[in-house]
Amino acid sequence: MEKLKTQKHLYYSLEVIKNMILDAPFSEPYSESVFLLIEHEMHSTNLLLCLIQNFDKMDFQGKKCAVQIFNSMLLRSIGVPSETVKYICRNPEILLKLMTGYENKQNVHDYHSMLSECTRHQPLAKIMLHSEAFFNLFHYVEVLKDDVWFAPFSVLKLLLTGHKRLCAKFLEQNYDKVFTHYQLLLSSTNYMLRRESVALLSTLLADQHNVTIMKKYVSDPDKLKLIVNMVGEIRCVPYKVFDVLKLFVANRDKPRPILDILLNNRERLAKYVLNAPNDCPEDGQFMDDKFELFYTLQQLKSD
Repeated sequence: MEKLKTQKHLYYSLEVIKNMILDAPFSEPYSESVFLLIEHEMHSTNLLLCLIQNFDKMDFQGKKCAVQIFNSMLLRSIGVPSETVKYICRNPEILLKLMTGYENKQNVHDYHSMLSECTRHQPLAKIMLHSEAFFNLFHYVEVLKDDVWFAPFSVLKLLLTGHKRLCAKFLEQNYDKVFTHYQLLLSSTNYMLRRESVALLSTLLADQHNVTIMKKYVSDPDKLKLIVNMVGEIRCVPYKVFDVLKLFVANRDKPRPILDILLNNRERLAKYVLNAPNDCPEDGQFMDDKFELFYTLQQLKSD
């Protein structure tokens, strides 16, 4: 009974705080100063840190309020970086707690909601990328079942694509470790995970900020072997495999092992290219790319 009373008291307290934040529209002259006052009090009392540290102990309503408070503070906070972002930077254990939240399957979606909001802010994304907890996201993607795996995968995607220069520098500095983990996603027995992983890989390699990473990737025979194996599958992961394969074939400075793999699999690859599905049938550029790639494959020579 005492525990129930405590939960109710916590819920009502959080409800009051939530309403104070949400009910102060920025269109009114006094609203900014009111919000800044609320924000200052929350930071001086370490309420955000307390909410995250004790999140698992809350009941359903308490958790719902806590998520709304946390996300609203990030959404409505003023300045770049905002005081709330600065506060979380000073208390990185908040981010680390959120990133390990995928271990608690009951709270996956709540932690995911707060973590996704954090990724939008570059200072917070930088802390997450350079933490060891970042590489745990690959593990969560692999072990979580059903539709839950997509939650950590989407955060992984946001962190690797959300802030272009930050992401490019991180990938250059951590190339081997990141793509060792990434190979496991591309080799997964989960068809949808493989499909999403190929799509994300295509996005990363095509980004102009990642030219250095792309050149290194398309010079690695092990990376090409995996793509060739995907082409050979009965249930092939379609479309984006084409975009990745195109980068290997179009590379003018192919190392000898890359050229040998392409030559040894030329017939299979050419057949795949001609029959590659197009997710956008009205896209004439795709047809041009298909015939250019097919022609380039036919022109490859061993000497």
